[in-house]
Amino acid sequence: MWGRVRGVVIGAVLSFLLLYSILNIYDTLHTSTENGRDISEARNTQSEQVLYTHENTEIPSTLSPLELYNQDRKLKVSKDNQLWQDPNDPAIHAATIELAAKLLNKGKNQITLLLEEYLYIGINNIIEAQQIYARDMSGSSKDLSKYLSHYVGSFAVQHSDNLQHVMEIVSETVPTDAPVHGAVWEALIEYGDTDPEHIYDFINKEICFMDDHTLYENCIHGAGHGFAMLFEPEWTQATEMCTFYDSEVIQFDCAGGIYMVAFMKKNATASEICSDALFPASCYRAAHLHFVARNGDVRQNPCEIESRFERRGCIWAEGTNMNSVAVCEKYYRPDMNTIDAFDYLSCVEGALTFSINTHNFQEVCPLYAQPSREYPAELKMICDAKVGEYHGSRYPPYLLEWLTELK
Repeated sequence: MWGRVRGVVIGAVLSFLLLYSILNIYDTLHTSTENGRDISEARNTQSEQVLYTHENTEIPSTLSPLELYNQDRKLKVSKDNQLWQDPNDPAIHAATIELAAKLLNKGKNQITLLLEEYLYIGINNIIEAQQIYARDMSGSSKDLSKYLSHYVGSFAVQHSDNLQHVMEIVSETVPTDAPVHGAVWEALIEYGDTDPEHIYDFINKEICFMDDHTLYENCIHGAGHGFAMLFEPEWTQATEMCTFYDSEVIQFDCAGGIYMVAFMKKNATASEICSDALFPASCYRAAHLHFVARNGDVRQNPCEIESRFERRGCIWAEGTNMNSVAVCEKYYRPDMNTIDAFDYLSCVEGALTFSINTHNFQEVCPLYAQPSREYPAELKMICDAKVGEYHGSRYPPYLLEWLTELK
């Protein structure tokens, strides 16, 4: 079992190092970017009667290319949004493939000029080119690809005067949410005003205006990145911005965006940043190296913390970072009182919340039915929830209830 944990741990460390390289590359490119806003000159080659596939096979359609594109989207692209170009137009598609190939041979200092050369294919197809490029990358090129997935959102804001049009394009991309995070933090940096009421109004009206909860929550996570960049290195002041939201889930998601940047920008330990943090679960979730050393060795007791509030947030984050219910066994007690029970449950829920590995559910969820061992009734509540109910929300409701009890 611990062999599998070690594999997951090494993956977490690589993710930490990857995000660190992304932010370093962002700092380099952001200073050299030209802010020409020339996307309005993009070539519009839409056909309203014929949909072209990538194989140039004509498929009759009564819908325009944009209407077809919008069919399954939660946030529709406006008709006058020239950041969008028809991905099925043969010329646009060929240019998208061409851009993806050119990305293979460009260094980080050449990316901005290359993307500006291909503005005419639309931001949606620039994102597609980046994703084509990303599928075949490895090593240091993979690091650059991860950066690019954020940078295209930032790039779109730099080259458009219409934030609504930018958000329509970047808010619903697969398989990554990175473009919207890049767009939101760039918009906040350009806005520059740090007055809480002003910035809150700006976010809700100009950036995170979408009705869909999942898209909105993801957008606010990007705002957390922006707060971190605006208030660096005053992380507490940055996280106070998150308290303007009524929903505790949104607050935690916003704070998560801040702490991710904090750990990348500052060479500090979790005890330095997370001690007395307003949102300890968010903070410790971003503190990957608090749970595992750079060489992959698991830290056995990372949450021996005096504050019960901070400790429980740390325990939840331990389960999340390790992505394994095996680490939670040390919190189980045969005669668990309420506090111990909820510590154990917080760890289990952390392991299950973001897990795409069914082994976590298979290992822990049948246990509550075993008469030989007493488990809290809430374990059944966690396991009865479908996996999909956890996705789209970075923090499950039970954790928030259990944290509130300790405040």
